[in-house]
Amino acid sequence: MGLTTDLTLPEYWNNRYDVATEPENPSHEWFRSFEELRMLLEKELPGPSLRPRILHLGCGDSTLPADLANLNYDNQLSVDFSAIVIKKMQHRYPFLEWRVDDVRDLHLEDCSVDVAIDKVICPMVEEI
Repeated sequence: MGLTTDLTLPEYWNNRYDVATEPENPSHEWFRSFEELRMLLEKELPGPSLRPRILHLGCGDSTLPADLANLNYDNQLSVDFSAIVIKKMQHRYPFLEWRVDDVRDLHLEDCSVDVAIDKVICPMVEEI
């Protein structure tokens, strides 16, 4: 990788998550925390009683899926191409569904998701 970091490679993220230890770095909320996004999500997401299938794109070790589960959203799939972070999240939140997958080439059945969340664009949607 040299002096530049290639964020598009799973190896970069595997290395990053491999050194993150639970007590010191339990999660990384790169853009906004759940509390900062809560109003937007409550406004835009179908109610939990409808059991929407929520896909978290590039979930990393964000607590967002668990935070939504605490609001009774129990039909979620979180994907990331870092096998290390997915393993950590499966251990941390075994009641949620986690899968190693690349958002650039997802392996999902057609029409199997109701809502896709990418935390990178959430702050931009908020401004619209």
